Amino acid sequence: MQYLIEYGLFFAKIATIVVAVLILVAGIIAITSKGGGKEKGKIKVKKINKKYQDIKHQLQEKVLSKKQLKKVQKEDKKTAKELEQVADTAPRRRLYLLRFHGDLKAGAVDELREEITAILSIATPEDEVVLCLESGGGLVHAYGLAASQLARLRERNI
Repeated sequence: MQYLIEYGLFFAKIATIVVAVLILVAGIIAITSKGGGKEKGKIKVKKINKKYQDIKHQLQEKVLSKKQLKKVQKEDKKTAKELEQVADTAPRRRLYLLRFHGDLKAGAVDELREEITAILSIATPEDEVVLCLESGGGLVHAYGLAASQLARLRERNI
């Protein structure tokens, strides 16, 4: 019977050490993964002109006759060539699209600030910025900070 008691105490000591090590490992993992899992510092840039040109061409193929389609394609090539020549001399207007997904505390303000800073580094007064704002409202000071970021665009006449 004495051996069983000693074995039980030994098992309790080992179990205590294992639990302590597991708690320590879980704490280290929790501390190192405090980034929230979101990727930061990435901006996605897309040219959407090609998408709409492809849609236009597909519709023209279905609607127009072969003769009309050839004529339209010839005019498009001519127009594209002229635009290419003009693009070399004149600055091109750009449209920047930002998405702001708001919550009660306007948690996306930091991302908005970074996006606006990136845009301000290359934008000219001829460019435009469109903001898609999705929000149910929230704290005044948090959304005031978001409004001040938009004011930076207005100060630069963008």
